[in-house]
Amino acid sequence: MKLLISLVWLLVTPILTWGAVIKATDKTFDSLVNSGTPALVEFYASWCGHCKTLEPTYQDLGKLYVNSEETAAVARGAKLVNIIKIDGDIYRKISKRFAVRGYPTLLWFNGKSNDFEPYTGKGRELENFTSFIESKTGIKPLASALVSNVVTLESQADLDHLLASGKKAVFLAVTATWCGHCKNLLPLWEQLADIYSLDADKIAIARIDGPSNGDFTRTYGISQYPTILFYDLSISSDPKPLLWDADRHLETFIKFINGHVGTFRNTAGELNSEAGVLRTEEIESILTTIYNEALAQAPIERMSTLVDQLNQHIVTPDQARYYIHVANSIIKKGPMYVSKEATRLQNLLSKSKIQAQKRDELTQKLNVLNHYLGSAQTLPVHDEL
Repeated sequence: MKLLISLVWLLVTPILTWGAVIKATDKTFDSLVNSGTPALVEFYASWCGHCKTLEPTYQDLGKLYVNSEETAAVARGAKLVNIIKIDGDIYRKISKRFAVRGYPTLLWFNGKSNDFEPYTGKGRELENFTSFIESKTGIKPLASALVSNVVTLESQADLDHLLASGKKAVFLAVTATWCGHCKNLLPLWEQLADIYSLDADKIAIARIDGPSNGDFTRTYGISQYPTILFYDLSISSDPKPLLWDADRHLETFIKFINGHVGTFRNTAGELNSEAGVLRTEEIESILTTIYNEALAQAPIERMSTLVDQLNQHIVTPDQARYYIHVANSIIKKGPMYVSKEATRLQNLLSKSKIQAQKRDELTQKLNVLNHYLGSAQTLPVHDEL
């Protein structure tokens, strides 16, 4: 007798890193701080203003220390240092274990046990953190790690060249060196550029100094800083820029870019659960039918016809390739292939050493598998003993 289980329990979500920083959970925390690698851990909360202020600096700190074998090789054998953060408000048992009473709280672990000590650097600037880590480990940061992904424009000619580069959009911050609000925006702008660094063929996050480019500011009537302009190149090669008048929160920028450019990033700079997924009524119906027919062990001719129908409704070659691959694998190996493959990819994505481009590729495949799972009603899991 087959035991059936609702597929909602089988949908798999990848474990995320937080840009260059490792994002721990209650399930991964102990293994991370006992990995043999020394670690600085930030306990934070999503509502904490001081945590949000610290975030860009903490991201930069993560970039300065090696957390992958590939980077270690580039750094000529530099030792590893893990820069970790955990949401103490969500994982309160972990916070309680380490007597965390406020956010952000920064703790240092030697990598060999759960023994810890509080961060005692002289401040929360980047150089304070690197000095503290060097005092504990002797490890120096990677001097070349902080490469800005923001495109700095010197003139209108630079902007014209960028607009003609074939991208779908340009997000431009017009700033001034003396402007306090600009100084507050720039770390966020750097973070936004880091998030979309793997989508540089689609969108450029750029900045230009307004006072140094009077002709430019007069053309667009810019009289205050910062001014943010969005150029949608998908509708015109010479578009009139949209003046940004919404709030300047990271989540708002990301939602806007994803909606206008067709990207699928989240605040961690990774792909969200919709990346690579095609949602139409026709495709949903075909995926459901493929599953049901596979469960009923339909003839191969019938299954092949369904795969042909699926192929006709998918217009993007890259997406079609994996959707069809999964459909053919269901025919050859049965419907259980999908949940098994999803689990395998989840395990790969849970490894912090995976390269960003590879993570994107695996995440899109996992999303397609979850689409198959979500389109079915039930799935046989195992025989009852």
